[in-house]
Amino acid sequence: MTKTVVLGDEYDDALRRRTFVVLRRLGAEIAGGDWALAGSQEVETVRVRLNGAELTVEAETYVGLSLTGPADVEDGVAAAVRAAG
Repeated sequence: MTKTVVLGDEYDDALRRRTFVVLRRLGAEIAGGDWALAGSQEVETVRVRLNGAELTVEAETYVGLSLTGPADVEDGVAAAVRAAG
C-alpha cells in the first residue's frame, strides 16, 4: 500500500536538509529527480531507493514537502524526520 504524508512547508530549507540527512543515514540512494514550473506552481521531485523500496520526496508550491512510498517504509522515515527536528 502506497502512502503520502506532507512533512511541512515546501520552502522550509531546514526541513528539506533534515529529510535528506535522515534518508542518507538510513541508507537511501538517490534514483533520480525532476523539476518543473507551470505558472505559479513549482515542483521538485527526488526519487530514492531505501531497503528495496522506492520513495518520492516532492516539494510543491502550495502543497508542501511530501514523502510517498510503501506505507511501512514511509511511516518509519517520516517518524525519523520528525524525531530529528
